[in-house]
Amino acid sequence: RRMYFPQVKDLPVINKLMNQLSGKKRRLSLMKAHQAYVPAFVDEAMRIYGIRDHKFKPEPLVGIAAVYFVQTLNGLKSGIEDVVVDKKYRGLGLGKKLVRVLIGAAKRKKAKYVDLTSNPKRVEANALYQKLSFKKRETNVYRLNLQ
Repeated sequence: RRMYFPQVKDLPVINKLMNQLSGKKRRLSLMKAHQAYVPAFVDEAMRIYGIRDHKFKPEPLVGIAAVYFVQTLNGLKSGIEDVVVDKKYRGLGLGKKLVRVLIGAAKRKKAKYVDLTSNPKRVEANALYQKLSFKKRETNVYRLNLQ
């Protein structure tokens, strides 16, 4: 399996993976993909990584994950978002591989730390993050929906 940056042509698979992640039917349109994903391939504030299965031709996208960076008054912080591996490929260590790549990207950028959130219902994902030394924080997370 090989790590790479997803492309807009991967949009149908990205939609399938994001639906598996959230359990909600959401579709990124080609226009939204250009707005959200294409800049991420060249933007220093966010990186999206994908993993393909090289056993098949063409090599199918089987997982994606993103790391973002935010400069604050206290230094550079980073966060992990949208880690998902196709159901057929779970249990093979691909999620761990993706997260380690994201952690490496944060280290190279000299971020102070990496944050992430995970739905408590995603038992396997939460176990993975704990195995990778992420610590559950005592904090309140607030959100104001703007759309």
